[in-house]
Parts: sequence; C-alpha cells; structure tokens
Amino acid sequence: MPKEKIYKIQQYKPKRKRGVVLTSTGIKRLQSAIVSVEIAENKGEHLSLEELSSRIHVSTKTLSKLWS
Repeated sequence: MPKEKIYKIQQYKPKRKRGVVLTSTGIKRLQSAIVSVEIAENKGEHLSLEELSSRIHVSTKTLSKLWS
C-alpha cells in the first residue's frame, strides 16, 4: 500500500507598496494641504503626527522621515 503524499497549499499575503518617491512638488502640495486643514479645522494649531497619520493612512515613522 503506497503512502499518500500530503501537499501543503501556501497562502500569499498581498505585498505592500514600497519605495514610493515624493517629489519636491509633492511635498509642497502635502504641506500646503496640511496647513489648510490646520487653519480650517484646528484653529491654526499644528496637527500631531498621530492625527496626520490617521488622516492620511501613513505611519508616524514615515511622516517623521519626511520632516527630517
């Protein structure tokens, strides 16, 4: 009686987007949009990294790299 072979099905996770480049024009547009929201919704006070992160779905670590 031959032994049965057991095959394992691998499940693949979707890959994250990596290595996206933000141009100088893009960073200016982002900063302008942030300032507009700060004025309109936050009485001119700066938004925290955590709040920005949750609004634009980018980690606080990535945002910190943008400002450094």
